[in-house]
Amino acid sequence: MNIRILPLALAMGFSASVAFAQQSVRTAQPLPYLRGMDATLEQHDRPVSPSATPENTIIFQDDFSAGASSWTNQGFEGLNLGTTPDTTGVWEYRGPATTPNTGTGSRGAYGTANLTVQSSTPANGFMVFDSDWLDNNGVQGAFGQGIFPAPHRGMLISPSFNAAQYPFLNLEFYQYYRRFAGPTSQAQPATYVLFSTDGGATWGDTLTLNSGIAVNQASARNSLIRVNVSDYIGGAANAKIAFLFHGDYYFWQIDDVKITQAPNHDLALVQSIFLPDTTNGRFQEYGMVPAPNTGGVVFQALVRNVGTSAQTNVTLTVNATRTSGGAPLYTSSASIPTLAPGNEQLISLNTIFPATTVANMNVTFNVTADSTDAYTLNNSASRQFAITDSAFSPSVIAPVSQSFSGTGQWGSPAAQQVSLGNLFEILTADTVTSATAYLQTGTNGTQAGSSVVFTVRTPGADGLPGDLTTVLFESDVYTITSQDIARGFIVVPFPANLFGSPQDRVVEQGDHWLVAEMFSNNGANRIRFLDDLTFTMPWFVSVLYTDQWYNNGNAMRMFMNFGRASSGVSVQELASDVRLNLYPNPAQGDYAMLDIAAERPAGKVSCEILDMTGRLVAAQSSQIAGMKESLPLDISGLNAGLYQVRVSMLGGSRTLRLVVNR
Repeated sequence: MNIRILPLALAMGFSASVAFAQQSVRTAQPLPYLRGMDATLEQHDRPVSPSATPENTIIFQDDFSAGASSWTNQGFEGLNLGTTPDTTGVWEYRGPATTPNTGTGSRGAYGTANLTVQSSTPANGFMVFDSDWLDNNGVQGAFGQGIFPAPHRGMLISPSFNAAQYPFLNLEFYQYYRRFAGPTSQAQPATYVLFSTDGGATWGDTLTLNSGIAVNQASARNSLIRVNVSDYIGGAANAKIAFLFHGDYYFWQIDDVKITQAPNHDLALVQSIFLPDTTNGRFQEYGMVPAPNTGGVVFQALVRNVGTSAQTNVTLTVNATRTSGGAPLYTSSASIPTLAPGNEQLISLNTIFPATTVANMNVTFNVTADSTDAYTLNNSASRQFAITDSAFSPSVIAPVSQSFSGTGQWGSPAAQQVSLGNLFEILTADTVTSATAYLQTGTNGTQAGSSVVFTVRTPGADGLPGDLTTVLFESDVYTITSQDIARGFIVVPFPANLFGSPQDRVVEQGDHWLVAEMFSNNGANRIRFLDDLTFTMPWFVSVLYTDQWYNNGNAMRMFMNFGRASSGVSVQELASDVRLNLYPNPAQGDYAMLDIAAERPAGKVSCEILDMTGRLVAAQSSQIAGMKESLPLDISGLNAGLYQVRVSMLGGSRTLRLVVNR
């Protein structure tokens, strides 16, 4: 996770931070010379004449295939609001023949250079305000030592266009934006669009964009912004727009800018909302949840009318279906009678999804109305969700986008011992048997010889992971091997006995932190875990520690694995006088062998094989008369990968790890 991190606030207002979305209101932005509002909060009251002009007429467009010479490009250093621009810190054009070219996005120390905006025409050129690079010249820790230190403003002004015959207008463009801080604080985004009706002599209004993106998070690389701008430049004969980056760090990339005649009928699904039923005491969304801990899910969506006509019978429909196909596990819909042009409204489904069936699923959101929609691409969204036997994580199983976090990244000099934490809201008491973490691999990734210790802790007084006095139980030191790196993840057990002392691994109802304490042997061996960039996480869910706790904004790909997720009864660990050995491991054939040695006749032995999502993939049982036996386990139906083998006998259970190679 290449980010510039920020300190967490000391107080954690969980309930206030994650309450259900409410109808937004128009508010002023702290830009002294502009009256502002967020593009996602538009609300207009205006007369509508749908037949005034043909729909979708293009009034202005530029895909930057010819560069940006027709645009005015200005930079302003610091928080000054003057009018004298600096020509150094400006927007950069990336074209096929420029240096750098279209294959490079941000050159800053905290960006990934090959991640660029994925517009409809990225190969022929795009624009970027590279705040990160301007501040640090691509050197980590060199804050303020670049050619144009942050905070700063970069203003990209369009040529004039004539919209006199077009009172109803949409602005459309592609963007890739990563957020750190706005003009005066991290509570503000840094991205704005300004409007002029007199050829740029004055700039009367602005849209604040991307306020829904968390600090240190990014938009999708193919984020398509379409917003009604009729109130600002509709009917103007000498109109201009300007893209303003005003703030601190990271970047804003844009391409394929259009001003078009707004269509008569156009709904937009602004935000898909996927929340737990808070009446059960959970407030945070998780991508993977054991069945006893789901507590039910509530679906909502924020819907906006970006057309010129009122829309009637606006309906939200949600379906949850297994990724493997089949009939929906859940389907429901809700409607509102009408939605006026420019307005938006939250639609909530009344039926709670119980979410108790173990399955990997896709959840689709779709919004319709009585009229045929002009643009259907912005009417739907899709989310991942998994209900598991045992795995619990805020991350999803297969993230769309990943970054990483670990040693050798933060501070000057960079910290060589780092802790990562994920918050877990436990609804049903259960036994935690192990922790899973996915590794950043490759040239700058994790190295063999690094090590990690996992702990499960209760929150401190500030709600963050408490100190060592709050540790409930822990793993032994786990040293990363080359096999772990080749596999891409580790599973580290929480033993029932550690250093000769028993550990109670039952987590009761309430909040708990899974913390990974990462060690790089004084920088000799890096260790870095992946995190999930699919959806923004609240600041209190996933955190990082170097000299203090910092927020992450993403979901660390660290799982709690429960010994039993089918009930709230914890698993009794097998006594230490029972010895189990699973071989060959890794296994390549159709069978693996389980050696059992006990001090008394074993009786019935049950073996369950689970994949890393907690799904039961194979099971068998045998009756053993003696105290020492070897049992063949049929693994012929298993794909290559890592599995947990749960052996139950003599009133207890133990989980072993099995690697299958094909």
